[in-house]
Amino acid sequence: MISQDTITYALGIIALLNVVAMVWNSIKKPQVKSELNDAVFDVRFSSLEKLVTEMKLNDLHELKGLMNAHIVNQNTYEREMSDKYARLDENIKFLINKK
Repeated sequence: MISQDTITYALGIIALLNVVAMVWNSIKKPQVKSELNDAVFDVRFSSLEKLVTEMKLNDLHELKGLMNAHIVNQNTYEREMSDKYARLDENIKFLINKK
């Protein structure tokens, strides 16, 4: 038959193993969770970095296109205004000479 002391020692050993297991889990699980969070952060950060780079390149090309269109429009406007001022100058000279 199993004595009460043997049962007490067995329960004490089981309790001690349970405490060791709890301490191990409290140390190991946060470390695993932290490593998982770090991996997720690295993936998100790299995808965000890629997105920012793509946006920068796309916006830069778009801005160059808009700037070129603005320059073309400005040049056209300046030519039109130059022609109008030249005609206005001719008309003023004609009116002055007519008097």
